[in-house]
Amino acid sequence: MVNYIRLNNAEALDVFSQCPGVTFNHYGVEVSSPVGFQVGLPSAFSAVLDIQTLGTGRNAKKDDYADAMRQLCKAVELLNTVSGSEDYYIGAWLDSKGLLYLDISQYVETREEAERLTIARGEQELWSWAEEIAYNPR
Repeated sequence: MVNYIRLNNAEALDVFSQCPGVTFNHYGVEVSSPVGFQVGLPSAFSAVLDIQTLGTGRNAKKDDYADAMRQLCKAVELLNTVSGSEDYYIGAWLDSKGLLYLDISQYVETREEAERLTIARGEQELWSWAEEIAYNPR
């Protein structure tokens, strides 16, 4: 099992080129569910990294992936503590242009609530665990 928190830039590139999407908790442990939905939080709780240029050029010594992960893990831990639940997770996926998206998502049990939150938060899509698809509820 991969611990996503401990990956450096090069390891993140390798992992996400083989597994383009994953959800994990603030300990870096991959999670899944047979039911329910994941809905993203507003963009203030996200990071977008160009996987092709991580740790290159002027930022050769900076580990952008690890820095983003540490910040998001702290935010997820805080959200879970404040809410008194374990409903917040980190989602990561690689798009066809080589951009790695890292964001915080909330687990929601019902389709109705997931669709309502997706629209209210201005998110593009939500993830259905049972159907294993992302879709736009509009």
